Amino acid sequence: MRIALTLVLLAACSSPTPRPTTAQPPKRVPPDAGVPAVAPVVTPRGVTTTAIVKKFPLRPMIESPHAGVIKLVAVTADGTAALSVDDIDGLRLWPKLDGSVEPRVVELVHPKALALGRLGDGFLAVVVDDVGGLVIATLDPDGRTRQRATIAPDPGYLGAVIVDGRVLAWRADQIVVLLDPDGAVRAQLATEPGERVTTLLTTDTKVVAIVETANDTTVRHRPRPLVVGATLTWGPRIELAGDLGTLVALSPSGKRLGALVTDKAKTTVQLLVWDLASQKPIAHQVIRFATNLAFVDEEHVSLIQPAAFEWADLTAAKPPDPALEFEPFTNPIRASFGVGGGHVIAPRNDELAVATPRETKYLGYGLESPQVAAVGTGGQLLVGLGESFALLDRELHEVAAPSALVPSQSTIAGVHWLEGTRWLVETSGLGDGKTAIAIVDIAANTRKELRAGLPVAPLVMYEPETKLVTFSLGDAPEIARWNPTKLALDKLVTLAKPNGFEQRELIPIAPSLAGGTQLLSVQMRDRTTLRWASSPTTVDSGPSVIVDGSLAGSDRAGHAFVWQNGADQKLTLAVYAQGKQLGTLPTEGTTTVWPDPKGTRVVLLTSRGVSLVDLDGKPQWQLAISGTTEAHWLDDGTLALISAGGLARVDPARGEITATRCGWRFGLSPTPHPFTSRIEPVCVQPH
Repeated sequence: MRIALTLVLLAACSSPTPRPTTAQPPKRVPPDAGVPAVAPVVTPRGVTTTAIVKKFPLRPMIESPHAGVIKLVAVTADGTAALSVDDIDGLRLWPKLDGSVEPRVVELVHPKALALGRLGDGFLAVVVDDVGGLVIATLDPDGRTRQRATIAPDPGYLGAVIVDGRVLAWRADQIVVLLDPDGAVRAQLATEPGERVTTLLTTDTKVVAIVETANDTTVRHRPRPLVVGATLTWGPRIELAGDLGTLVALSPSGKRLGALVTDKAKTTVQLLVWDLASQKPIAHQVIRFATNLAFVDEEHVSLIQPAAFEWADLTAAKPPDPALEFEPFTNPIRASFGVGGGHVIAPRNDELAVATPRETKYLGYGLESPQVAAVGTGGQLLVGLGESFALLDRELHEVAAPSALVPSQSTIAGVHWLEGTRWLVETSGLGDGKTAIAIVDIAANTRKELRAGLPVAPLVMYEPETKLVTFSLGDAPEIARWNPTKLALDKLVTLAKPNGFEQRELIPIAPSLAGGTQLLSVQMRDRTTLRWASSPTTVDSGPSVIVDGSLAGSDRAGHAFVWQNGADQKLTLAVYAQGKQLGTLPTEGTTTVWPDPKGTRVVLLTSRGVSLVDLDGKPQWQLAISGTTEAHWLDDGTLALISAGGLARVDPARGEITATRCGWRFGLSPTPHPFTSRIEPVCVQPH
């Protein structure tokens, strides 16, 4: 059974609607690829409408989670595929709902109503847009549009369902229209005078309209069968006692109708079920609350709440009292859902809940919007959120799921690749806030703790050439050396605790790139002192400079990038090395710097996008990618751009994106997946 999304109806119930005249179906015009083909259709009113049909070349398939909360969902009749739209108008096709296929990006207009059906090897998608226009699109199995028919809102369409590969839509002038996938009208049927269609309920073999009638004193909603064939015809009226309202559902056989109602005093929400053949109520149950309902089989009704389900078992429900009086239940919130194959499918944040009377599972991503990213070896990248981590290959696909990185009830503060499969990991306890430093072997799944109970989480940095590890911005800055034989950190220097507001940052650098210099010391008081030391044990010796500014970043070659006021009192990004200023870099508002490992180029991240410049400020390229927060240089020479909307891999020589990923660990879970506020996924942004 599929239920069309009920929309706000514009036509007045008291306005009579003329019966349609008989007309030959229009001759369809085969559209040429990319060229609109107009198929005129004569309506009963003698008004000509046009279906503008366009074919599309196939674009690359795009996998991506939703960027926001799903607000509408439509499901195929068999309950095995879905189409959804989020609150920032992103559409996704879920080709399968068993966790084996990730959602695909669909490019259609903003919908206020959706319908989805199967058509050949692909899908038929129907959208009613904000102004009542109708869009009928044929999609391939990966969500790419093959053909789109657009029908102008004259008069406007209010809703649509899909019946046996064709579209059944109802309009504001109370005409029900049967259309082919190319928008050609096959049949039309008007309601009786004084009636209007509020929704269409469908099963595999039946269509039942909920028709609203009104007089001077009462408004009633009653079901009426609609026979769909070569023509459209109304079936006999079904006279049920009372007003059903619009929160109604049809059982899979089409023999039972359920409705959410309330008592006359409006103190309880109730479920009423009728047998349509006898036109008698057969089940009645007082329920806690629901915003919608659906039959998954003849005996079980899902009572749908926002992000939750309850179930009514009709085998245990009692027939209603013959004297029962009720009114329609009205609720401004109506949870969107789809039903089929014995399942109810409803949105939960950016994923889908797939429910039966026995269980509810959640279809989505186990890892999105990574908070931590670290460069590995062989072009690999480690990303994580909370306690969930993934090791990614060059195509940004997961190749390992390290589980020993973060102890229970802890969060990661930093991670650095040491060698092979060993990583230096800094974590903080969620309860006491204490910090620990450990060596983790992600292949052996082992963790060796080196420091524990640190009251302040230090800034940890590592240089593989010298194997120096520094701890900065904590109570006592420290320099140590990684000892791979003992799997230990050999302490070299511990500096005195800074006084007052003073802070010391110790940055290990590569001597081969920095003329023998091993350490950059940044001492922050009212002014900032930069010092380049050739030995980790002589931190306070070497070339130095005092600047009025703050450190923005540094590279392995010993370049320090400092924010300071220029001659015109505008903020500039100056470059220093060995106690001297080398120049400035171009900036546009808030800018973060991500230098390359060789100390020759710098990635600049701004609100406008990502750019690469030489060390002298000469621009190389720019990408208009929004929301990028980090840019990591991988050991194969490429870039990994990190954002709340996924990851992109970039060839820095050409400034071209070579791979994107916007989620990992997709599948069904017995518990909801984590949801974090996200931006438009990088996978769907134009590049």
